[in-house]
Amino acid sequence: MMDGQEKGDTAQLEIDSTEPLGRHWMSYSVYSGPADILNGQTCIISVTLDAGAHTSFSGVRTLIVGKVTEELDKVRVKDWLESPYVNNHYYTMRSRSFKGRLEPKRPSYRETLAHHRNVNEQSEKLLASGSKTQLPICTVTLELSDTSNENWSSVGLTLRYKGLSTHKPLRVIYDRAVPFTPEQRSMISVLRLNSNHSFVGIPKPTMTGMLLRVSSGTPNHSIRVLSLSTRRSCPTLPLEVIRRITHHALQQRGRGFRSSLLSFALVCKAWSPVIDIFWEYLGTLDVSERPDPSSVSRALWKKPEKAKLVKSFRPWDYRAAGENKQPYYFSDAHLDVLSMVTSVKALSVSSIHPPLVELFLKVISTLSCIEKCTINNPITFRNESSRDLDADKSSDSPQGYHLDISDILKILPHWNNLRTLFISQNKDAKLRRTNEELKSDTYPSHNCKIQELYLQDGEITGSQLLHFISPSESSLSRVDFHGLHGLLNHDLISFFSQVSSTIKWIVVSRCSILRDTEDEEYAFDVVMSKMVSLHYVFIEGPNLASPLSVMRKPKSTRRGTNALPNMISVELAGPCQVNIDNILEVLQVTTWQTIRLVHPSFSGWGAELRDRVHEAARQRKISLELFHPDPMLL
Repeated sequence: MMDGQEKGDTAQLEIDSTEPLGRHWMSYSVYSGPADILNGQTCIISVTLDAGAHTSFSGVRTLIVGKVTEELDKVRVKDWLESPYVNNHYYTMRSRSFKGRLEPKRPSYRETLAHHRNVNEQSEKLLASGSKTQLPICTVTLELSDTSNENWSSVGLTLRYKGLSTHKPLRVIYDRAVPFTPEQRSMISVLRLNSNHSFVGIPKPTMTGMLLRVSSGTPNHSIRVLSLSTRRSCPTLPLEVIRRITHHALQQRGRGFRSSLLSFALVCKAWSPVIDIFWEYLGTLDVSERPDPSSVSRALWKKPEKAKLVKSFRPWDYRAAGENKQPYYFSDAHLDVLSMVTSVKALSVSSIHPPLVELFLKVISTLSCIEKCTINNPITFRNESSRDLDADKSSDSPQGYHLDISDILKILPHWNNLRTLFISQNKDAKLRRTNEELKSDTYPSHNCKIQELYLQDGEITGSQLLHFISPSESSLSRVDFHGLHGLLNHDLISFFSQVSSTIKWIVVSRCSILRDTEDEEYAFDVVMSKMVSLHYVFIEGPNLASPLSVMRKPKSTRRGTNALPNMISVELAGPCQVNIDNILEVLQVTTWQTIRLVHPSFSGWGAELRDRVHEAARQRKISLELFHPDPMLL
């Protein structure tokens, strides 16, 4: 066995017999196994001759070489039992302390060393007579390279394939041959090696900062040599079947998603098209594998046909570009990608780099396939220089430009396929409108069939709200309004009257809705009788509904066993009169199956009144709950 050669010696890189190797192929993989030591100086190399390959060779030779450089000349690799870099006696005693005593059939440390010396002698004989044997030796060559950087010192091993050229001489660092006989059904050569350098990295003395010393996994290099099959090849699976197999295997899309996908694409030529799944999943990848937007745009420029495979776009699914460190921030690199993926169906954005706003609006106007658009609330950050926890919150400011309702209403004519729209504005933001818009408050007409509308925070006018309704016929089935201000009671009446035939789900929470006069009827009292398809209502906040809204609900037109149960949760307006007679009247005529009412007067009801009301509800098989706005008072 040769543990090392003098500087300048050149290793034999060719397989001893090219003819047998021509009938075989190799599979190579690297993974990290359990950790034994902290410094990561141990590695394992396993070579398996399988599927008939063992009958073509007389043994396995494992060769480690390295380029002649100043750093690599210092590297030494030895068998783990012979290595001076590991305290083997301590390790053996530690193993005994865990086991209590050695198992009866477990060899002693002396027997292990004796066996190791015997293997060494056989290795030297095989290397000396290898050219004279009837069968060649299967030589597996790995190259050791310096993988250090400015902070970490490490070395790595990589399999060298036959015919790989190099401009520098290679030094033999380790050489071991393991013989076997054709009577063996398969051959496995497992070598546990130790080096005076780390395979996983140790910090350099010049490294600054605080480090926590932890155990690292032992690198395992696995090489399998298999015979080429002589049987008739199987027919190629249809591409759709191959895609389903890959989709099923990658459905979790966890860490290592892209490398796993590449492994499937490299199975054979017929499987190569599955690499397109990367583009289909772009926008839904695991956060640990965010792609670089610049790299994605370059790839799309080279292969523009792949752009149609991208179906969703969110800036935070990419790594932060440029000087900005926040992935949600829309930059010019993101815009390059978005300008090419014109087939996206789902778009989500938050803050936009101000100089890009005009160009961004032009780009998204070209995305005619958009079915779902999400405008997220701008994220704010405390000024880092402020260390006082009680500092004025005015130091918080949104990053960049944030789209508001006015911007989206201008884009709607270009999004005929839009079905779901979510807009979350800054809570304190005022509408940014030009003088002409302030006078007319009109926007270009559109043909969108919006089915789900989510509006959160910020200001909105009645005319803007009405503009979200399709001019031809109503298509809205769900609306969620949270924290809106600027709407009047008659604005809600106009809006819900126009969508009454299709609306199924209503949520209005913490919205500031004003009435023109105290005698004006509440919006939901007026429109409830028209909503024949409605099956869920959640109203939270004053000046929206009275018990009449619960009474006037018409019988649902939905049919089938899968229909959701009718449910209404209403915070009744404070000024309205709510007594037991009102509630009993509601229970006699309502068509709701589940009723949840909130009003301050319920805290004054005694047990007798409550029992009477709940008994009336039970007789009609209605689930009834009564609450005070402050849960602690009821």
